[in-house]
Order: sequence, then C-alpha cells, then structure tokens
Amino acid sequence: MTDDNEKASWVKSWEEGDIGFHKTEKHPMLEKYLDKFIAGGNNIKIFVPLCGKAVDLKWLADQGHTVVGVEFVELACKQFFEEQNLDYTTKQVEEGTLFQSKDGKISLYACDLFNFTSSTVGKFDAIWDRGSLIVFNAEDRPRYVALLLSLMAEDCRYMTATFQFDLGDDPHKGPPYSDTDESLRNMFGAKCNIEYLDKLAMPEYSVTERIHLITLK
Repeated sequence: MTDDNEKASWVKSWEEGDIGFHKTEKHPMLEKYLDKFIAGGNNIKIFVPLCGKAVDLKWLADQGHTVVGVEFVELACKQFFEEQNLDYTTKQVEEGTLFQSKDGKISLYACDLFNFTSSTVGKFDAIWDRGSLIVFNAEDRPRYVALLLSLMAEDCRYMTATFQFDLGDDPHKGPPYSDTDESLRNMFGAKCNIEYLDKLAMPEYSVTERIHLITLK
C-alpha cells in the first residue's frame, strides 16, 4: 500500500466505519497454533504489521508477550485502545505517532509501514501477519518481504494468513490478493523454510484462508 490514492481510500474507509475486514474475535488459527508460533517462549516480542485494531493484539499481550503493531491510520490505533478499555499515552516519534499502553505491553505506531525499521525497536521473536501481505500488489511485495526479513531475529517465527480465491474464470484482482504455495516460495523460499499449517474455508467469499509458518534458514 504505497500509492497515495490507496492510502487516502484506506483512511476514508476507517473514517466512515467501512471496515468489514475487522473481526471482533481473535483469529482462530492464532489460538490453535499459538504454541507452535511462540515455540514455548515467554514474554517474547511480537510484531503485527498493518494491525488495524485487531483484538489479537490484546490477546497476545494477555498471554504475557510484548506486542508491537504498525498501522497507517491513526484513528484505528486510537479506537483499539478505547475499545479495549486500555489506558494509553501518545507521543510523536521519528516514524509517526506512538500509541502505547501504560504498562508498555502494547505499542502501536501510526505511520507508513516502510518508515518502521529494525532501528525502531530492534528485531522480533515472532511476526503475526493476518492481513498485511495480502494487501500488497506484485510490484510492492519485494519491498515488503525485504522489510519483514530485516525485522526477523535469527529464530523468529513468522506466521502468515494468506488467501486463495476460487472464482473460476473470473479472477480476483485484489486487494486482497490471492497466494499459492508457489508465490510464497518465490517470495520467501531463497532465505526461509515454509511450513503449511492449516486452512480455513470461507465459501461465502469464494476464498480459502491458508496458514503458513515461515522461519529463516
């Protein structure tokens, strides 16, 4: 999401409450594969790119972990803390605006994702990507993948939820964009191991959500 028109459209969707993509429950696959995702770690540092106001953020923090999210729309960060009844502070930082819970367990950066680097808060033990990769088109994906790889600690576990559309002769143009095993290998295969975990059918949208765990070689 690097085009100014796309960004303006995204902000407008949040301002008008047109956020059908937002789920009020944590992702079922996150809970199902949590142990595999965190590899038995305690108080690990988890990154959630383009996090919106996902309830997953608080759920992960409630499991004892430190959670850092990035979201382009400042309103989404504000709504997250208000809807989760969390006391928070805000301050201007180099990347944008930092929203942080009083206990420091949840930090949300309202900024351009590509302004967020490992120099901001270091590298991460885990990355939960439930709606970020799928919004980047083919042109922007190499830059996104490079960012993710730069944020991964040596033993980082990156769990991603991708979409595979089944629309017959009427291909889905996106976003969100469709992915296959081949497209994941093309993006990550040179530097990472890719493990398929599970799938979740959503026939009402003619799509299957597929979960993979990606680790550095």
